[in-house]
Amino acid sequence: TGEIYGNSAQISGNGILKSTDNGVTWSPLPSTLSASIPATHQFAYTWRALVHPQRDSQQVYVATSRAGLYRTTNGGSAWTPVLSSNALFSDVIVTRNGTLYAAFGAFTGTQGAIASRWGVFRSTNGTTWTNVTPPDMKNTVKRIVLAEVPQHPEQIFVLAETPDEGAKGSTIYRGEERFEWHSLWKYTRTSADTGTWENRSANIPMTDEQRGDFYSQGGYDLLVKVSPHDSNLVIVGGTNLYRSTDGFTSTKNWKWIGGYWKPTPSFDKYSSYKDHHPDQHDVLFHPTDPKQMYSANDGGVYVTDDIRADSVAWRDLNRGYLTTQFYTVDIPNMPGFETSRKIIGGMQDNSVWFQNDEEEPTTTPWQRVGGGDGAYSYFVTGGLSYSLYYSSQQGRVYYVRNGITGKESYRKRIDPIGPKDYLFINPYVPHPTDQNTIYMAGDNQLWRLNDVDLIPAGNTDSTLIGWDS
Repeated sequence: TGEIYGNSAQISGNGILKSTDNGVTWSPLPSTLSASIPATHQFAYTWRALVHPQRDSQQVYVATSRAGLYRTTNGGSAWTPVLSSNALFSDVIVTRNGTLYAAFGAFTGTQGAIASRWGVFRSTNGTTWTNVTPPDMKNTVKRIVLAEVPQHPEQIFVLAETPDEGAKGSTIYRGEERFEWHSLWKYTRTSADTGTWENRSANIPMTDEQRGDFYSQGGYDLLVKVSPHDSNLVIVGGTNLYRSTDGFTSTKNWKWIGGYWKPTPSFDKYSSYKDHHPDQHDVLFHPTDPKQMYSANDGGVYVTDDIRADSVAWRDLNRGYLTTQFYTVDIPNMPGFETSRKIIGGMQDNSVWFQNDEEEPTTTPWQRVGGGDGAYSYFVTGGLSYSLYYSSQQGRVYYVRNGITGKESYRKRIDPIGPKDYLFINPYVPHPTDQNTIYMAGDNQLWRLNDVDLIPAGNTDSTLIGWDS
Protein backbone atom coordinates (compact mmCIF):
# COMPACT_ATOMS: atom_id res chain seq x y z
CA THR A 1 0.00 0.00 0.00
CA GLY A 2 0.97 3.67 -0.19
CA GLU A 3 1.34 6.25 -2.96
CA ILE A 4 4.50 8.32 -2.69
CA TYR A 5 4.83 9.80 -6.16
CA GLY A 6 2.82 11.26 -8.98
CA ASN A 7 -0.60 11.75 -7.46
CA SER A 8 -2.16 15.01 -6.34
CA ALA A 9 -1.54 14.20 -2.67
CA GLN A 10 1.07 11.85 -1.22
CA ILE A 11 -0.82 9.13 0.66
CA SER A 12 0.92 6.95 3.21
CA GLY A 13 0.04 3.28 3.16
CA ASN A 14 0.02 1.02 6.16
CA GLY A 15 1.72 -2.23 5.36
CA ILE A 16 1.00 -5.15 3.06
CA LEU A 17 -2.28 -6.99 2.49
CA LYS A 18 -2.44 -10.76 1.94
CA SER A 19 -5.13 -12.97 0.41
CA THR A 20 -5.37 -16.74 0.81
CA ASP A 21 -8.60 -17.20 -1.19
CA ASN A 22 -7.54 -16.02 -4.64
CA GLY A 23 -8.20 -12.35 -3.94
CA VAL A 24 -11.75 -12.60 -2.57
CA THR A 25 -10.77 -11.28 0.87
CA TRP A 26 -7.67 -9.49 2.13
CA SER A 27 -6.05 -9.10 5.54
CA PRO A 28 -3.18 -6.84 6.65
CA LEU A 29 0.04 -8.57 7.68
CA PRO A 30 0.69 -7.59 11.32
CA SER A 31 4.45 -7.62 10.70
CA THR A 32 4.07 -4.72 8.25
CA LEU A 33 1.68 -2.47 10.17
CA SER A 34 2.75 0.83 11.67
CA ALA A 35 1.94 1.88 15.22
CA SER A 36 1.38 5.44 13.98
CA ILE A 37 -0.72 6.91 11.19
CA PRO A 38 0.50 8.06 8.76
CA ALA A 39 2.95 5.18 8.67
CA THR A 40 6.63 6.04 8.86
CA HIS A 41 8.28 2.61 8.69
CA GLN A 42 9.73 0.66 5.74
CA PHE A 43 6.34 -0.61 4.53
CA ALA A 44 4.67 2.81 4.33
CA TYR A 45 5.27 2.94 0.56
CA THR A 46 5.80 -0.12 -1.63
CA TRP A 47 6.37 -0.36 -5.38
CA ARG A 48 6.03 -4.09 -6.01
CA ALA A 49 5.31 -7.33 -4.12
CA LEU A 50 6.64 -10.46 -5.83
CA VAL A 51 5.89 -14.08 -4.92
CA HIS A 52 8.79 -16.27 -6.04
CA PRO A 53 7.27 -18.76 -8.53
CA GLN A 54 9.95 -21.41 -8.05
CA ARG A 55 9.96 -21.40 -4.26
CA ASP A 56 6.98 -22.13 -2.07
CA SER A 57 4.40 -19.35 -1.84
CA GLN A 58 5.83 -18.31 1.52
CA GLN A 59 8.80 -16.56 -0.15
CA VAL A 60 7.90 -13.00 -1.12
CA TYR A 61 10.00 -9.97 -2.10
CA VAL A 62 8.83 -6.38 -1.61
CA ALA A 63 10.44 -3.38 -3.33
CA THR A 64 9.92 -0.33 -1.12
CA SER A 65 10.47 3.39 -1.34
CA ARG A 66 13.58 4.56 0.55
CA ALA A 67 13.97 1.27 2.45
CA GLY A 68 15.31 -1.07 -0.24
CA LEU A 69 14.31 -4.68 -0.91
CA TYR A 70 12.79 -6.95 1.76
CA ARG A 71 12.16 -10.71 1.79
CA THR A 72 9.98 -13.05 3.82
CA THR A 73 10.34 -16.84 3.77
CA ASN A 74 7.38 -17.53 6.04
CA GLY A 75 4.48 -15.86 4.26
CA GLY A 76 4.96 -12.45 5.84
CA SER A 77 5.32 -13.33 9.51
CA ALA A 78 8.80 -11.79 9.51
CA TRP A 79 10.86 -9.78 7.02
CA THR A 80 14.58 -9.42 6.34
CA PRO A 81 16.26 -6.60 4.38
CA VAL A 82 18.25 -8.20 1.54
CA LEU A 83 19.33 -5.14 -0.46
CA SER A 84 19.34 -1.72 1.18
CA SER A 85 18.82 1.61 -0.58
CA ASN A 86 17.26 4.98 0.21
CA ALA A 87 16.15 5.39 -3.42
CA LEU A 88 12.66 6.77 -3.98
CA PHE A 89 12.01 4.30 -6.83
CA SER A 90 12.58 0.54 -6.83
CA ASP A 91 11.52 -2.58 -8.71
CA VAL A 92 12.03 -6.36 -8.55
CA ILE A 93 11.34 -9.24 -10.98
CA VAL A 94 12.17 -12.94 -11.24
CA THR A 95 12.85 -14.76 -14.51
CA ARG A 96 11.61 -18.22 -15.50
CA ASN A 97 14.89 -19.81 -14.38
CA GLY A 98 14.61 -18.27 -10.90
CA THR A 99 17.09 -15.42 -11.32
CA LEU A 100 16.11 -12.27 -9.43
CA TYR A 101 16.74 -8.72 -10.62
CA ALA A 102 16.26 -5.58 -8.54
CA ALA A 103 16.56 -1.93 -9.56
CA PHE A 104 16.91 1.34 -7.68
CA GLY A 105 16.91 4.84 -9.15
CA ALA A 106 19.55 7.31 -7.99
CA PHE A 107 16.86 9.84 -7.03
CA THR A 108 15.94 10.01 -3.33
CA GLY A 109 13.28 12.69 -3.57
CA THR A 110 15.72 15.38 -2.41
CA GLN A 111 17.27 17.44 -5.18
CA GLY A 112 21.04 16.96 -5.41
CA ALA A 113 21.12 13.83 -3.24
CA ILE A 114 22.21 10.48 -4.73
CA ALA A 115 20.82 7.21 -3.42
CA SER A 116 23.04 5.03 -1.24
CA ARG A 117 22.57 2.22 -3.78
CA TRP A 118 21.34 2.69 -7.35
CA GLY A 119 21.35 0.70 -10.59
CA VAL A 120 20.46 -2.89 -11.54
CA PHE A 121 21.35 -5.95 -9.43
CA ARG A 122 21.14 -9.72 -10.02
CA SER A 123 20.83 -12.64 -7.59
CA THR A 124 20.26 -16.39 -7.81
CA ASN A 125 19.46 -16.88 -4.13
CA GLY A 126 17.90 -13.59 -2.99
CA THR A 127 20.61 -12.81 -0.46
CA THR A 128 23.81 -12.37 -2.50
CA TRP A 129 23.56 -9.69 -5.19
CA THR A 130 25.80 -8.67 -8.10
CA ASN A 131 25.80 -5.16 -9.54
CA VAL A 132 25.07 -5.48 -13.29
CA THR A 133 24.13 -1.83 -13.96
CA PRO A 134 24.44 -0.76 -17.62
CA PRO A 135 27.84 0.91 -18.03
CA ASP A 136 26.27 3.98 -19.66
CA MET A 137 23.61 4.50 -16.96
CA LYS A 138 24.45 7.61 -14.92
CA ASN A 139 23.79 8.58 -11.31
CA THR A 140 21.07 10.98 -12.44
CA VAL A 141 18.74 8.10 -13.29
CA LYS A 142 15.31 8.40 -11.68
CA ARG A 143 12.77 5.58 -11.96
CA ILE A 144 13.86 2.19 -13.39
CA VAL A 145 11.43 -0.60 -14.36
CA LEU A 146 12.34 -4.16 -15.32
CA ALA A 147 10.84 -6.88 -17.54
CA GLU A 148 11.76 -10.51 -17.99
CA VAL A 149 11.90 -12.13 -21.44
CA PRO A 150 9.89 -15.30 -20.74
CA GLN A 151 11.17 -17.24 -23.76
CA HIS A 152 14.78 -16.37 -22.89
CA PRO A 153 15.20 -16.30 -19.09
CA GLU A 154 18.80 -15.13 -19.42
CA GLN A 155 17.51 -11.80 -20.82
CA ILE A 156 15.73 -8.77 -19.37
CA PHE A 157 14.64 -5.31 -20.58
CA VAL A 158 15.29 -2.16 -18.56
CA LEU A 159 13.39 1.11 -19.12
CA ALA A 160 14.31 4.23 -17.15
CA GLU A 161 13.84 7.96 -16.91
CA THR A 162 17.36 9.28 -17.53
CA PRO A 163 17.54 13.11 -17.42
CA ASP A 164 19.56 14.60 -20.30
CA GLU A 165 20.41 11.12 -21.62
CA GLY A 166 18.68 8.86 -24.14
CA ALA A 167 15.54 9.65 -26.14
CA LYS A 168 14.17 13.18 -25.70
CA GLY A 169 10.38 13.47 -25.67
CA SER A 170 8.18 16.51 -25.22
CA THR A 171 4.71 17.47 -24.05
CA ILE A 172 2.78 20.69 -23.45
CA TYR A 173 2.42 21.73 -19.79
CA ARG A 174 0.73 25.00 -18.79
CA GLY A 175 1.09 26.22 -22.34
CA GLU A 176 4.81 25.54 -22.50
CA GLU A 177 6.78 22.70 -24.08
CA ARG A 178 8.50 20.46 -21.53
CA PHE A 179 10.98 17.64 -22.07
CA GLU A 180 11.92 14.27 -20.60
CA TRP A 181 14.59 11.74 -21.50
CA HIS A 182 14.28 7.96 -21.31
CA SER A 183 16.58 5.04 -22.00
CA LEU A 184 15.88 1.42 -22.96
CA TRP A 185 18.37 -1.44 -22.57
CA LYS A 186 18.36 -5.17 -23.19
CA TYR A 187 20.57 -7.34 -20.98
CA THR A 188 21.77 -10.86 -21.81
CA ARG A 189 23.46 -12.94 -19.15
CA THR A 190 26.30 -14.82 -20.84
CA SER A 191 27.77 -16.70 -17.87
CA ALA A 192 27.37 -17.00 -14.12
CA ASP A 193 29.20 -13.73 -13.57
CA THR A 194 29.00 -11.78 -16.82
CA GLY A 195 26.50 -10.31 -19.25
CA THR A 196 26.18 -7.84 -22.11
CA TRP A 197 24.06 -4.72 -22.50
CA GLU A 198 22.51 -3.33 -25.68
CA ASN A 199 21.25 0.25 -25.62
CA ARG A 200 18.06 0.61 -27.70
CA SER A 201 17.14 4.12 -26.54
CA ALA A 202 17.33 5.54 -30.06
CA ASN A 203 14.24 3.50 -30.95
CA ILE A 204 11.96 4.75 -28.15
CA PRO A 205 8.77 6.08 -29.83
CA MET A 206 8.68 9.72 -30.89
CA THR A 207 6.08 11.33 -33.17
CA ASP A 208 5.20 14.67 -34.72
CA GLU A 209 1.86 14.68 -32.90
CA GLN A 210 1.07 16.68 -29.77
CA ARG A 211 1.34 14.27 -26.80
CA GLY A 212 2.55 11.55 -29.16
CA ASP A 213 6.12 11.29 -27.80
CA PHE A 214 7.06 8.77 -25.13
CA TYR A 215 6.58 10.67 -21.86
CA SER A 216 6.27 9.31 -18.31
CA GLN A 217 5.47 12.39 -16.20
CA GLY A 218 8.63 12.02 -14.17
CA GLY A 219 8.28 8.25 -13.96
CA TYR A 220 4.72 8.31 -12.61
CA ASP A 221 3.57 6.08 -15.49
CA LEU A 222 6.35 3.82 -16.72
CA LEU A 223 6.28 0.19 -17.86
CA VAL A 224 7.99 -2.35 -20.11
CA LYS A 225 6.70 -5.89 -20.74
CA VAL A 226 7.61 -8.73 -23.13
CA SER A 227 5.14 -11.24 -24.54
CA PRO A 228 5.58 -14.83 -23.29
CA HIS A 229 4.63 -15.99 -26.81
CA ASP A 230 7.05 -13.84 -28.84
CA SER A 231 10.21 -12.29 -27.44
CA ASN A 232 10.13 -9.60 -30.15
CA LEU A 233 6.70 -8.33 -29.05
CA VAL A 234 7.62 -5.67 -26.49
CA ILE A 235 5.28 -3.10 -24.91
CA VAL A 236 6.40 0.19 -23.36
CA GLY A 237 4.14 2.66 -21.64
CA GLY A 238 4.19 6.17 -20.27
CA THR A 239 1.27 8.50 -20.81
CA ASN A 240 0.72 6.45 -24.00
CA LEU A 241 1.07 2.76 -24.84
CA TYR A 242 3.33 1.54 -27.67
CA ARG A 243 4.00 -1.85 -29.27
CA SER A 244 7.13 -3.06 -31.03
CA THR A 245 7.29 -6.27 -33.06
CA ASP A 246 11.09 -6.28 -33.31
CA GLY A 247 11.98 -5.65 -29.66
CA PHE A 248 12.68 -1.96 -30.39
CA THR A 249 15.71 -2.87 -32.48
CA SER A 250 14.52 -0.25 -34.98
CA THR A 251 12.11 2.66 -35.37
CA LYS A 252 10.25 0.91 -38.20
CA ASN A 253 8.12 -1.62 -36.34
CA TRP A 254 6.59 0.18 -33.37
CA LYS A 255 3.02 1.49 -33.17
CA TRP A 256 1.10 3.86 -30.88
CA ILE A 257 -1.74 1.72 -29.46
CA GLY A 258 -3.24 3.52 -26.45
CA GLY A 259 -3.35 6.49 -24.10
CA TYR A 260 -3.75 9.91 -25.70
CA TRP A 261 -4.50 10.23 -29.40
CA LYS A 262 -4.16 12.77 -32.18
CA PRO A 263 -6.32 15.81 -31.29
CA THR A 264 -9.65 15.56 -33.12
CA PRO A 265 -11.24 18.05 -33.33
CA SER A 266 -8.31 20.42 -32.99
CA PHE A 267 -9.73 22.33 -30.00
CA ASP A 268 -9.77 19.17 -27.86
CA LYS A 269 -6.13 19.03 -26.77
CA TYR A 270 -6.69 15.89 -24.69
CA SER A 271 -8.22 13.39 -27.10
CA SER A 272 -7.86 9.78 -25.96
CA TYR A 273 -7.27 6.63 -27.96
CA LYS A 274 -10.66 5.01 -28.62
CA ASP A 275 -11.92 2.99 -25.63
CA HIS A 276 -8.63 3.46 -23.78
CA HIS A 277 -7.17 5.96 -21.29
CA PRO A 278 -3.86 7.81 -20.72
CA ASP A 279 -1.25 7.08 -18.02
CA GLN A 280 -0.12 3.46 -18.28
CA HIS A 281 0.91 1.37 -15.27
CA ASP A 282 0.89 -2.30 -16.30
CA VAL A 283 0.03 -4.80 -19.02
CA LEU A 284 -0.60 -8.53 -18.76
CA PHE A 285 -0.42 -11.02 -21.62
CA HIS A 286 -2.89 -13.90 -21.65
CA PRO A 287 -0.97 -17.10 -20.77
CA THR A 288 -2.39 -19.19 -23.66
CA ASP A 289 -3.89 -16.73 -26.16
CA PRO A 290 -1.00 -14.92 -27.89
CA LYS A 291 -3.29 -12.16 -29.19
CA GLN A 292 -5.00 -11.13 -25.96
CA MET A 293 -3.50 -8.52 -23.63
CA TYR A 294 -4.83 -6.60 -20.62
CA SER A 295 -3.96 -2.97 -19.91
CA ALA A 296 -4.10 -1.16 -16.54
CA ASN A 297 -3.97 2.63 -16.43
CA ASP A 298 -5.49 5.66 -14.73
CA GLY A 299 -8.83 4.81 -16.35
CA GLY A 300 -9.05 1.25 -15.03
CA VAL A 301 -8.63 -2.08 -16.85
CA TYR A 302 -8.97 -2.72 -20.60
CA VAL A 303 -8.45 -5.73 -22.87
CA THR A 304 -7.64 -6.22 -26.53
CA ASP A 305 -8.33 -9.46 -28.38
CA ASP A 306 -5.64 -8.74 -30.97
CA ILE A 307 -2.55 -6.95 -29.74
CA ARG A 308 -1.00 -7.40 -33.20
CA ALA A 309 -3.80 -5.67 -35.10
CA ASP A 310 -2.87 -2.73 -37.30
CA SER A 311 -5.39 -0.70 -35.29
CA VAL A 312 -5.63 -2.20 -31.80
CA ALA A 313 -9.21 -2.23 -30.46
CA TRP A 314 -9.91 -2.15 -26.72
CA ARG A 315 -12.81 -3.17 -24.48
CA ASP A 316 -13.50 -1.55 -21.12
CA LEU A 317 -13.54 -4.13 -18.29
CA ASN A 318 -14.47 -1.76 -15.46
CA ARG A 319 -18.06 -3.09 -15.59
CA GLY A 320 -19.72 -0.32 -13.65
CA TYR A 321 -16.92 0.09 -11.10
CA LEU A 322 -16.94 3.87 -10.73
CA THR A 323 -14.37 6.09 -9.03
CA THR A 324 -15.66 9.33 -10.54
CA GLN A 325 -14.64 12.45 -8.62
CA PHE A 326 -16.29 15.73 -9.59
CA TYR A 327 -14.21 18.86 -9.14
CA THR A 328 -17.23 21.03 -10.00
CA VAL A 329 -20.86 20.71 -11.13
CA ASP A 330 -23.44 23.19 -12.40
CA ILE A 331 -27.16 23.20 -13.16
CA PRO A 332 -29.03 25.77 -15.30
CA ASN A 333 -29.92 28.94 -13.43
CA MET A 334 -31.34 31.23 -16.08
CA PRO A 335 -34.81 32.18 -17.33
CA GLY A 336 -36.70 29.30 -18.92
CA PHE A 337 -34.63 26.59 -17.25
CA GLU A 338 -35.75 26.89 -13.63
CA THR A 339 -36.99 23.27 -13.52
CA SER A 340 -34.36 21.79 -15.82
CA ARG A 341 -32.63 18.56 -14.80
CA LYS A 342 -29.56 19.19 -16.96
CA ILE A 343 -26.18 18.77 -15.24
CA ILE A 344 -22.61 19.53 -16.32
CA GLY A 345 -19.48 18.69 -14.36
CA GLY A 346 -15.70 18.41 -14.54
CA MET A 347 -14.23 15.10 -13.37
CA GLN A 348 -10.77 14.37 -12.00
CA ASP A 349 -8.72 12.84 -14.86
CA ASN A 350 -11.90 11.99 -16.76
CA SER A 351 -13.03 14.99 -18.82
CA VAL A 352 -16.13 17.23 -18.71
CA TRP A 353 -19.47 15.44 -19.01
CA PHE A 354 -23.01 16.65 -19.63
CA GLN A 355 -26.40 15.11 -18.78
CA ASN A 356 -29.17 16.38 -21.07
CA ASP A 357 -32.08 14.27 -19.79
CA GLU A 358 -35.15 16.18 -18.55
CA GLU A 359 -36.91 13.07 -17.28
CA GLU A 360 -36.85 11.64 -13.76
CA PRO A 361 -35.18 9.25 -13.30
CA THR A 362 -32.57 10.14 -15.91
CA THR A 363 -32.01 7.46 -18.52
CA THR A 364 -29.99 9.20 -21.23
CA PRO A 365 -26.24 8.42 -21.19
CA TRP A 366 -23.95 11.29 -20.22
CA GLN A 367 -22.17 13.01 -23.11
CA ARG A 368 -18.48 13.89 -23.12
CA VAL A 369 -18.02 17.63 -23.73
CA GLY A 370 -14.23 18.00 -23.48
CA GLY A 371 -11.12 16.07 -22.51
CA GLY A 372 -8.35 16.17 -19.94
CA ASP A 373 -9.00 16.77 -16.26
CA GLY A 374 -12.46 18.32 -16.23
CA ALA A 375 -12.53 21.61 -14.33
CA TYR A 376 -14.98 24.51 -13.85
CA SER A 377 -18.07 24.35 -16.08
CA TYR A 378 -21.22 26.48 -16.34
CA PHE A 379 -24.60 26.77 -18.03
CA VAL A 380 -25.23 30.32 -19.30
CA THR A 381 -27.75 32.21 -21.40
CA GLY A 382 -26.57 32.36 -24.99
CA GLY A 383 -28.06 32.43 -28.48
CA LEU A 384 -31.53 30.96 -28.92
CA SER A 385 -31.07 28.35 -26.20
CA TYR A 386 -28.46 27.82 -23.48
CA SER A 387 -24.70 27.76 -23.90
CA LEU A 388 -21.81 26.24 -21.97
CA TYR A 389 -18.48 27.28 -20.55
CA TYR A 390 -16.17 24.41 -19.69
CA SER A 391 -12.48 24.03 -18.90
CA SER A 392 -9.67 21.55 -18.41
CA GLN A 393 -6.48 21.59 -16.38
CA GLN A 394 -4.10 24.55 -16.33
CA GLY A 395 -6.58 27.18 -17.38
CA ARG A 396 -7.86 26.02 -20.78
CA VAL A 397 -11.37 27.46 -21.15
CA TYR A 398 -13.90 26.79 -23.93
CA TYR A 399 -17.30 28.13 -24.94
CA VAL A 400 -20.03 26.07 -26.64
CA ARG A 401 -22.90 27.88 -28.39
CA ASN A 402 -26.05 25.81 -28.81
CA GLY A 403 -28.87 26.31 -31.29
CA ILE A 404 -32.60 26.50 -30.60
CA THR A 405 -32.87 22.70 -30.35
CA GLY A 406 -30.04 22.52 -27.84
CA LYS A 407 -27.61 21.00 -30.34
CA GLU A 408 -24.13 22.46 -30.65
CA SER A 409 -23.71 25.22 -33.24
CA TYR A 410 -20.00 25.86 -32.65
CA ARG A 411 -17.34 25.98 -29.96
CA LYS A 412 -14.12 27.89 -29.40
CA ARG A 413 -11.23 28.22 -27.00
CA ILE A 414 -11.34 31.51 -25.10
CA ASP A 415 -8.67 31.65 -22.32
CA PRO A 416 -6.26 34.62 -22.47
CA ILE A 417 -2.72 34.75 -23.79
CA GLY A 418 -0.48 35.90 -20.98
CA PRO A 419 -1.08 34.00 -17.73
CA LYS A 420 1.14 30.95 -17.24
CA ASP A 421 1.09 30.19 -13.53
CA TYR A 422 -2.41 28.72 -13.38
CA LEU A 423 -3.64 26.40 -10.67
CA PHE A 424 -4.09 22.85 -11.91
CA ILE A 425 -7.87 23.28 -11.55
CA ASN A 426 -8.07 27.01 -12.19
CA PRO A 427 -11.13 29.08 -11.24
CA TYR A 428 -13.10 31.43 -13.47
CA VAL A 429 -16.70 32.66 -13.21
CA PRO A 430 -19.26 34.25 -15.56
CA HIS A 431 -20.69 37.65 -14.62
CA PRO A 432 -24.06 37.01 -12.89
CA THR A 433 -26.04 39.37 -15.15
CA ASP A 434 -23.86 39.63 -18.28
CA GLN A 435 -22.84 36.06 -18.99
CA ASN A 436 -20.84 37.01 -22.08
CA THR A 437 -18.32 38.39 -19.57
CA ILE A 438 -16.14 36.12 -17.44
CA TYR A 439 -13.50 36.74 -14.76
CA MET A 440 -10.46 34.50 -14.45
CA ALA A 441 -7.50 34.25 -12.07
CA GLY A 442 -3.97 33.76 -13.42
CA ASP A 443 -0.41 34.91 -12.67
CA ASN A 444 -1.49 36.72 -9.49
CA GLN A 445 -3.83 38.87 -11.55
CA LEU A 446 -7.54 39.02 -12.28
CA TRP A 447 -8.40 38.83 -15.98
CA ARG A 448 -11.67 39.88 -17.61
CA LEU A 449 -13.16 38.77 -20.92
CA ASN A 450 -15.43 41.64 -21.92
CA ASP A 451 -17.50 39.82 -24.54
CA VAL A 452 -17.14 36.16 -25.51
CA ASP A 453 -18.82 36.90 -28.86
CA LEU A 454 -15.74 38.89 -29.93
CA ILE A 455 -13.70 35.67 -30.20
CA PRO A 456 -14.22 33.92 -33.56
CA ALA A 457 -16.11 30.64 -33.67
CA GLY A 458 -13.74 27.68 -34.01
CA ASN A 459 -10.77 29.39 -32.34
CA THR A 460 -8.42 26.64 -31.09
CA ASP A 461 -5.85 28.45 -28.95
CA SER A 462 -5.42 31.12 -26.28
CA THR A 463 -6.30 34.61 -27.49
CA LEU A 464 -5.81 38.32 -26.79
CA ILE A 465 -9.23 39.21 -28.20
CA GLY A 466 -11.57 40.77 -25.65
CA TRP A 467 -9.31 40.32 -22.59
CA ASP A 468 -7.80 42.82 -20.19
CA SER A 469 -6.21 42.46 -16.76
